[in-house]
Amino acid sequence: MPAVVTAARLLVVLVACTAATKAEYTQAALDDEIMDLPGLNYTLKYRHFSGYIDIPGIKPNATKHVHYHFIESEDDPTKDPVVWWTNGGPGCSGLLGLFTEQGPYKPNAEGVLVENAYRWNKVANMLFVEQPGMEG
Repeated sequence: MPAVVTAARLLVVLVACTAATKAEYTQAALDDEIMDLPGLNYTLKYRHFSGYIDIPGIKPNATKHVHYHFIESEDDPTKDPVVWWTNGGPGCSGLLGLFTEQGPYKPNAEGVLVENAYRWNKVANMLFVEQPGMEG
């Protein structure tokens, strides 16, 4: 599948996430909402979703499943921008950015998730997308 077509389909997801912050979530989105995480011992100040985006392939029954995390802004998710983060690829998961760089929490030496003081979702909705397909 040409990269432009794949990028266009992922752009649809980005637009959907932007629209979702301005309206009610669909049941499919609510099914992906994270209510608790292992090692998390504080209450989240924002909504967090994780699941798969289905991207049809060229061949019949060749659907790819791209993993995502969508984390609402703590400030004003209906007005704040959406940042689309993709540092995925062979050997470099986008979860690296989520859990060690600009995500809302980081694991400490004991495996407990602690709040990241430098998290970007203080002022933006964050969409972490694994790519290419089969990452994450």
